[in-house]
Amino acid sequence: MFSPGVGNLTLYYSSLLSEIASRGFVIAALWHPYSTEVVAFPDGTVQRINAAGGVGGIPPTEQMAKLERLGRVWADDQRFALDQLTAWNAQHPQLRGHLDLQRVGAFGHSLGGAAAAHAAHVDDRIDAVINMDGAMFGEVTTAGSRVPFLLIAAERPVLSDGELKQVGVTREQADAWIDSMVNVQRTLVARSRDARAEKLNQSKHNTFMTDMLFFTTALPAARRTGLVGDVDPATAFGQISTWIGEFTARHVQAAR
Repeated sequence: MFSPGVGNLTLYYSSLLSEIASRGFVIAALWHPYSTEVVAFPDGTVQRINAAGGVGGIPPTEQMAKLERLGRVWADDQRFALDQLTAWNAQHPQLRGHLDLQRVGAFGHSLGGAAAAHAAHVDDRIDAVINMDGAMFGEVTTAGSRVPFLLIAAERPVLSDGELKQVGVTREQADAWIDSMVNVQRTLVARSRDARAEKLNQSKHNTFMTDMLFFTTALPAARRTGLVGDVDPATAFGQISTWIGEFTARHVQAAR
């Protein structure tokens, strides 16, 4: 199961999801209503992100409480998706009997990755979890992950004076918030029995929206760097997909 970052379209990760699916996985890619930029339902209803489901306009120092509330909702979305997949495996005309729900992994980017870690902590149907650069929350941060856990982190963010002004915080406040986020991630990894952390050099938070690596190549260099860092697109994509592919092969395909 995969969840994106807040506001991000799941389509922005198509290259990564296609690559992981090519290794023998069925991917359930979630769209979280009210938090994803736009969600189209089967009946034609379209729901855009709104104030309740987003974090726009909230200073970074105040975002964590909102992200935790949203993350618990997203984790419930992931668990609901597992319920639906179980039902489909029993009676869906095309999928019946084709889903191996004894081996399940959950991964995501940003809040999607943090929500996956929370879902795995409370739902024993999930065998392994990957968080791509998400700020962690909930009981798992102190208890440690009960399942194999991989954290893939970007370089530590450095906000410009303009960015600090735009979000309304001082550099000291931003640094304290980032320190807290990083310390929570490190604590979780240290307290988990089978966990490790990797860092993607020269990357930004949005580097993990892998389609952006390729869509932004035509932008001016400074603009592109601000979005996805100074990474080479093919190299970054290859490293991200290798980390995820190897981890899932070991802890999901070989699980149970």
